[in-house]
Amino acid sequence: MIFETVAQLKLATLTAGQLVSTKGYYASGDGGAADYIVAATQAVDGYGDLALAGGTVAILQIGYSLNVRQYGLAGDSGDDTLPAQAMLTRMQDDQRSRIYFPNGIYLFSQKLTYTQPNVNNSLTIEGEDEIQTKLKWSNADGGIEAQLSVAAAQLTSSMTVKSISLITTAANGGAALRVTRGASAVVAPNTLFEDVYIYQESGGFWNYGIHTTDSSDTWFSRCYIMNFGDSTTASVFIDNNLTGQTVFGAYFSNCSFNGGTASIRSRGKLESCYITDSSLVGALNCVDFDATGTTSGNPHLSIKGCHINGKRTAINLLGWRAVLITGTDVYSGVGAGDVDGNNLYVNGATSLVVTGNKFEIGAPTLARSFIELVDTQDFSITGNVMNNASAAGIKMSGATGIGVISANTILGYADGTPNSEGIYNAGSLGSITYTANRIGYFAAGISNAAGSSANLITANIFDFLTTGIFSVGGSNNYAKGNTFVSVTTEVIGTLLKEVTTQHVVDPPSIIAGGRTTVLLTVPSASLGDFVSYAAPYDVQDLMITANVQNTNTVALYFYNPTAGAVDLPSGSWSVRVAN
Repeated sequence: MIFETVAQLKLATLTAGQLVSTKGYYASGDGGAADYIVAATQAVDGYGDLALAGGTVAILQIGYSLNVRQYGLAGDSGDDTLPAQAMLTRMQDDQRSRIYFPNGIYLFSQKLTYTQPNVNNSLTIEGEDEIQTKLKWSNADGGIEAQLSVAAAQLTSSMTVKSISLITTAANGGAALRVTRGASAVVAPNTLFEDVYIYQESGGFWNYGIHTTDSSDTWFSRCYIMNFGDSTTASVFIDNNLTGQTVFGAYFSNCSFNGGTASIRSRGKLESCYITDSSLVGALNCVDFDATGTTSGNPHLSIKGCHINGKRTAINLLGWRAVLITGTDVYSGVGAGDVDGNNLYVNGATSLVVTGNKFEIGAPTLARSFIELVDTQDFSITGNVMNNASAAGIKMSGATGIGVISANTILGYADGTPNSEGIYNAGSLGSITYTANRIGYFAAGISNAAGSSANLITANIFDFLTTGIFSVGGSNNYAKGNTFVSVTTEVIGTLLKEVTTQHVVDPPSIIAGGRTTVLLTVPSASLGDFVSYAAPYDVQDLMITANVQNTNTVALYFYNPTAGAVDLPSGSWSVRVAN
């Protein structure tokens, strides 16, 4: 028996056991067509399962997929809260469930909740199109909350949300999507968010775009979250405090998150996190990960091909032991609400690779570094371009050392007064190689504080600096083959050095058997240093020696043993001083 609408079906007098159908919910062809089995009197929700006029009930037959129109959600800007909650409650009993939202605007006035029973269960909430399928809440603490509760270790649970928009018009809108592990669960759920748009309208804001607790594996693909809220907000919050359970990872691909105090915030245990081809902007800390104090696991993070722009610290990592950042633009300090901070802050890493990135700071009046390392070892910072530091370009402290800083361009704010250091090493471990870097527009190029020893500084270019290399304390620090351009003082402090400088030398004509001396100012020269030189042309059998005559002064001694006068032309001579 076929009815045009649910209203017609509810007026029918039917017998238990009959199979009936409708052509639509409110009108024929509206997407709500469904099959029902008539049963004896029992409690029904009145939206999917229906009480009939004759005293029997019609039980909605649900296959793998349920169209929300079959539960009376109209999507026409009317309040769909009651049928939506009834639908989610009904779907809790199905082990594999797909809830499908056709295009439309679905309005809700309270949070929707789903609690999974202790069985294998896979819930999918899917829209027709992420732009045209809109779920909108008008109340504080709205959104969808799913508790996935699987008690048996051999069972698994998962939740997928895809191709849908979640919108709030209320301040403190809660979490647009909240996924938690039930108190009795021993298995952490898997979650997938794909083509999900989360944003606010009419002055509202979500506290969290997506908030997961104790999830095992979480995937975010092509998600867009715009989250301009108060100081409690985060676009994504991964909160893992699961005891005795391995929490595997989080994976972000082609996402765009804007605003809040964090674009991605992670707390607790997480084995791994991969962030690729994503834009994370406008937050105080865009990537804000804290694994401090976790008792198991070896958290490792990979960030590749991203654009990250933070108001305080673009990437903030505490307790993440293995980190790779490559091919990423990292900015900070370019808009309203900016405060002191860093492009990248790392505390406690035991393996760090930062290569092929661009770092830039846009607020020169604030104290901002490109990279700050605390208690970090075995690091490699190579091939990066860093512009406009307003504090130390790279800053190291604590038990930091055993690393390489190579082939980077590290520049301060060229239009301002040089301050701070290109690289400031206050780490206690030492054994850092600085090689083939260009460092300019700072008060000092490389500064080694007391206690940092066995560092090698070689083949760097220092330009537009007050001091090239400043070394205080430590031992066996060695500088070799560096070039200094527009540097007031090349080397200060205790340092095993080998410094090459360029000087224009124009010796006078020297008669046969005659001698002359040319004095050169070499700021790094000290009495007792070895001196060598290289002339730019043939010296025509002149005998030339060199030594340090006084601090910062090198003397070139010319003797003409030939039978005639020799007049060497002016040229650029290289002078190397070593100790």
